[in-house]
Parts: sequence; structure tokens; C-alpha cells
Amino acid sequence: MATSKNSKEFMAGYKFKETHEEIHFIKSGHGSAGDEYQTNFTTDDSKAEVFLSEEEAESNILELMKDFERDDDYRWTPVVLNVGVGSTRMIISSRWH
Repeated sequence: MATSKNSKEFMAGYKFKETHEEIHFIKSGHGSAGDEYQTNFTTDDSKAEVFLSEEEAESNILELMKDFERDDDYRWTPVVLNVGVGSTRMIISSRWH
């Protein structure tokens, strides 16, 4: 995982389910909602977009996920990572935790 001493840097992405460990981060230079996975997401955190506020990270992942289709095998879970601290927040049951 990329490290930074700056707790004002955030990455955003999603997990297939809240119980999964792997985060699919928003890719630096990403496209828009509806673009292919390879355009918008990466599991390589060194290629992830870094946001300067938690709110910006949240709004970007929610915007990119708005066109995700329902899948009964997965529970798409938006995640925001505070890079400097290493803490994550995710939406579970329609609320940020």
C-alpha cells in the first residue's frame, strides 16, 4: 500500500462485498460512470487517484458507481481510505461507517 505522512490525502474505491479485503481503487486519470473497469479502476494503489478531501473522494466513488448493475452474488461497497492514517470508511446499509 502506498504510504504518506499526510492525513489529508484520500483514495476511494469499492469492494465486491464489505467482507472482502481487496479494494478496487479509482484509477488516476479515470473516465466517467459507465466506462470500462480498466479505465476507471485498479487494484494497484500506486496507480490510484489521490484526493485532497474525504468529501471529494466520497463524491467521486459514488458518481462512478451510480451505474453499477445489481448483482445478487456481490454487494458493491464504496470505500474511502485515509492514506496517512490507514483507516477506511465504507457504506454499509446506506450509511458511511
